Amino acid sequence: MTRKSFSFVASGNALVGFPLMDWLCVHFDEHAQWSEGSFFDALTQALQGLPVMPDAVLVMADGGLIPDLLGYWTDDSIGRGIFLHRGENAEGPVIKHCLFGSWDAASGLIVHSASTASGAPELDAAAAINAGLRALVERNQVVQVAPAGHTFRHPSGTTNKIFIQARELVTGDAELGFAARALIRVLPALNDPDLRVVYIDSMGIYSLVRAALGPRGEKVRIESFRSYSELSTLSKPVERYAVVISASTSGGMAREFTERMGFEQDRVATVIDMVREDRHGAILIALSEFDPTLLDVDTNEADVQIELVGEHFSSKSKPPRMVTLGLPHLPKALPSYLKTVGRAATLDLLKPHAGQSRPISLDGEAVASSDDFKRWIREEVTWNLPVSIDHLIAADTNGSVSMANTVADTINALTGKRPVVIEAGSLTRASLGGACGVAVVQAVVGDGAFLREVSRHLRDYIDTDCPRHFICAVCCPSSIDSRERLKQFLVRNPTARLYGFSSWIDLPIGANSAEDSWERYREIASQIEMAKIDLPPPQKAIVRKAADRAVAHIQASTGGFLPKLDGSGLDQTEGFVFLTKGFRGLPSESLTFLIISAVLQSARELKDAERQLKPTGYESVVLAPENFQRFNDNILQVCLLRAALPSEMDYSSSAEVSLLMKEVLQKIFARRHLTFGGAALEFAAALLSGRMKLAPVHLKQLLESTLPELLDEAEPSALLGLLHFVERRV
Repeated sequence: MTRKSFSFVASGNALVGFPLMDWLCVHFDEHAQWSEGSFFDALTQALQGLPVMPDAVLVMADGGLIPDLLGYWTDDSIGRGIFLHRGENAEGPVIKHCLFGSWDAASGLIVHSASTASGAPELDAAAAINAGLRALVERNQVVQVAPAGHTFRHPSGTTNKIFIQARELVTGDAELGFAARALIRVLPALNDPDLRVVYIDSMGIYSLVRAALGPRGEKVRIESFRSYSELSTLSKPVERYAVVISASTSGGMAREFTERMGFEQDRVATVIDMVREDRHGAILIALSEFDPTLLDVDTNEADVQIELVGEHFSSKSKPPRMVTLGLPHLPKALPSYLKTVGRAATLDLLKPHAGQSRPISLDGEAVASSDDFKRWIREEVTWNLPVSIDHLIAADTNGSVSMANTVADTINALTGKRPVVIEAGSLTRASLGGACGVAVVQAVVGDGAFLREVSRHLRDYIDTDCPRHFICAVCCPSSIDSRERLKQFLVRNPTARLYGFSSWIDLPIGANSAEDSWERYREIASQIEMAKIDLPPPQKAIVRKAADRAVAHIQASTGGFLPKLDGSGLDQTEGFVFLTKGFRGLPSESLTFLIISAVLQSARELKDAERQLKPTGYESVVLAPENFQRFNDNILQVCLLRAALPSEMDYSSSAEVSLLMKEVLQKIFARRHLTFGGAALEFAAALLSGRMKLAPVHLKQLLESTLPELLDEAEPSALLGLLHFVERRV
């Protein structure tokens, strides 16, 4: 998304017989200046932000701007060709259609095709608009859920766990324009030429209503009655009117307008509500349609009530909630992973594999050759795979071909007919000729980019009613929500039945990115190398030598963790609470990191609100400093430091929590030459990079008690080289 355009992805097809398609929808702000170059730049930028290429593009703009944009598309063959070339594969362009939708004041969004070819797919306008509204809600943190033990008391007197901030719905002109036109669509009264006054309950939606009125609304007054406080002073006006309510969780205000005050329902609308059914007036966004779980958030009579008297909300309004990791945070699939393929499949940290280099990567061949997995796959094929499967597709080269052959051998043993195995990169329309059923297999799955790509090809290459089944061995997505979105993408289709989906082990591990730790530390090393040291000559030489050692350690640890002060590796732990009893021997650094990453992600997704490692709009959450003492093996401390999010180690907002963390750090730095202080360099790097934050007063105290000792040591240490530059930020 840019300030001049707003982009999102919608799935659907308005024509019977066409499969579901992913559409990249881009709304262009009519107030911005557009040219051929900026038009294609906006499309390209929107495309680059997607994990998977869309099937088609929908360009949206006001009726006055659409002819210009359509002209850019049809006239600039070079720009169009470059844009389409970004999504090509062996069979040609992935993006096969481009439609243009013009906003009409009376009819809403009217979709036109950029070509006159008959039978081209279409995207239902309502589906596109709803997808855009959902994107606004999810990106802009519109919904806040009360923390554990608390409920919100709304101005209406309603108490529940949900607080909706309608003023946060849009953040730029393009988003504002899109939301405004969507509002007109549900409240046509805003387009009434005789309209004279619009009542709003909050100035937070003034800009949205003003944008919806547009130039024709210059003579229209917008009056705010400040929620329930002045509602009783209003009466139904004689002149033409409209009412726009910012947000509601019960529909009470709209009901008050229509039932008690006599306002017409077709002139009343609520921007955001929980549900659409049994409401008075129109609803622009019904949150339960996007996230049904919001309806299951229960209150308790013993909860502390948070009085909502304004529109501003602060996550720093109370001390952060501390979470201590324990058995409740153990991922359900972790014991199974450790007992079966954990040791054999987990590769070294940041080892280039399958064309990628990530902190955690798995060997698909080790997974595919596992006896436990083969036992599961034979049962899965016997019980759940359609008998029509005669083609198998390996989604990638990381063990998927071996897995496909195992499936093929199993089918052959059961039916006497061995399916055709198509290796990754060889999938074409011709290779699927005569297919009666297709199974797609992948040994190691992250967030599913390869599976999505194959699924898209299948939509083009075979009939929709041809059965297909997706089989995953080990799924390590960033979150369980990501895994569920992948499943929905793969199984949904225009027929009355869902496609099949099976997975052996599902183990979410978080973002699995090296950007905010390994890459950030390399940047810090470069900065330290070039940094000036403003100290008297004796100390300057000591710190320079210490800094050089710190740089050397960081550069040498690009494929692992920072060592202990003496340069030796971290101590592998013989056992801890998250290692299953059946696991024998020492886990590797990479396996330990995977375990901690999975535990942290499980903590973020835990349903127990008091133990959940997830902030709300009212309450931030941090890893309790106690974690670094409970898991006091230096390898475990380092894995926590690297796998946690920076926000989960931000202790700066609470003097009490910051003091606790400072005391832990003092002990670690004081015992830097002992086993307990083996992670001292990692803690120092976390402070220097900003991944861990203390309150300024405590950080200053920590450095004042540690740096003099380090300067007095006979041999300058890398710890001094890191902490010296932390001091410069205090």
